[in-house]
Amino acid sequence: MIVNKLNKQDIKDEIILKSDLAGEFPIYLYISDAKDYIIYSTSIEKILNHEDVIKPLKVSEEGISFLLQSGVVPLPKTMYENIFIISIGTTATIKVNQNQIKIDFDFNFPFLNKDRGSEKPDKDKILDLLAEATISRIDKSKKTYLFHSAGKDSNMIALALHKAKYKEDITLVTYKSQDETKDESAISKSIADKLNFKHKILNLPKQLNEDDYKNIENYFSNIPFLTVDNATLAYPLYSSQIDFHDTNIIDGMGNDVYIGHIPGKTEFLMQKYLSKFSFLSKFNILKSEHKINSLLKLRHENTGLNGFNQFDSIKIFNQSINTKKNWKSESNLKNYLDLRAHIRGIHIDQEIFIRKVRNFSDLNRSHLILPWMNEEVVKYLFTIDKGYLFDEKELKNKLILRDILKEDLDLDSDKLGKKGYAFDYWKILILMGDKVRDEILSCKLWDNKEIKILIDRLYLNLQKKPKRASKIKSLIHRLYLISAWYNHNKYIKKND
Repeated sequence: MIVNKLNKQDIKDEIILKSDLAGEFPIYLYISDAKDYIIYSTSIEKILNHEDVIKPLKVSEEGISFLLQSGVVPLPKTMYENIFIISIGTTATIKVNQNQIKIDFDFNFPFLNKDRGSEKPDKDKILDLLAEATISRIDKSKKTYLFHSAGKDSNMIALALHKAKYKEDITLVTYKSQDETKDESAISKSIADKLNFKHKILNLPKQLNEDDYKNIENYFSNIPFLTVDNATLAYPLYSSQIDFHDTNIIDGMGNDVYIGHIPGKTEFLMQKYLSKFSFLSKFNILKSEHKINSLLKLRHENTGLNGFNQFDSIKIFNQSINTKKNWKSESNLKNYLDLRAHIRGIHIDQEIFIRKVRNFSDLNRSHLILPWMNEEVVKYLFTIDKGYLFDEKELKNKLILRDILKEDLDLDSDKLGKKGYAFDYWKILILMGDKVRDEILSCKLWDNKEIKILIDRLYLNLQKKPKRASKIKSLIHRLYLISAWYNHNKYIKKND
């Protein structure tokens, strides 16, 4: 992972930076305040620890606004003022203008459904490509862990390794959900046994000990970027159960953006009908936890963008901007499957879901392997006729993967249904007790008076409005994550 530094005098002609096709190796770009040099690399760790990257970094007010209201900062922007991420579809053109470096970002979504091929899928080729994408990146001197579930993506990787007769030591790792209807650990264990892989279950702790608190603080102190995913707190707690330091970590995320980003039926209907009322959001002075807020979303926001509304956001964070304007200009795609792939596949998947495992790998100096994002895998899957990949009418995804797993593993995804990753973050916040409230109230980002009013209101409504409990818990969790990151992160400048 090379780090490149260019002073303005080094830039004679335009320089073009572009990541790989599916963002397996995003490019991180830093520009100095004076705009007289840039530094870029595929390693955020190398960027942040470079001697010419001025620290502490400045937190972006726009970035905090997006984290509060949307849950993700839209790429190529980040929560830092001078750091950008070049990922799927983004091109950065770098040139010198009036004795300063100027960066122009351009975006072209590479996975429109109309551009798909018409090939019939070759099952063996899919498995061979997945195996090669995984095995070629494994460092055999390190232990290897595959984050595994009952889902299609991780099971395809496990099956591919088995078919390739990969004999090196691999352990499938699964979180045991407290919700029995969503627990995948028993299914995962049976698959591991069938494929002759080791298996390890990660449990939710019944109590937090000093090591857990230390791991949580260390997490927020050292993560390169904040993600407000519901499973964020799972990762520092994993460290007390398995030593992931200096290991290979294999994860199955990253394929929806090009295989087909298919919504659930409720989401599809909401974007089709209810998003027509989104213009009313500019008059919205309701509380963020009010049920009406979910009916005032833009089509873009129905893809999974959520959080505080602007009315609450600007009260607790006085510099807050209205993020709806940005999302409205982000994409003009009419087809919702294309729009969803753009917004969710790039911003949400990359910087909420995948970012949390990137953070975890960076913290543990682990070697992260994302087989589904391998360029050869992506190119082949995009040549396949969409009829083998998803059903637009029934809103059913990954058809060919379902068929392979049913035939080769006797895993019936249709019968099993989608369980999802049901980490009980609220139980962890309860175990943390007053530490959660103290972390939020001590954060210098927030208006002292308004944050106390807001947090009191949320906890009160949690008791009074049980039907809105899920939304209220997520808002408290959001505030805690942002506050803990801001209070402890070693890379940022605190607003004292």
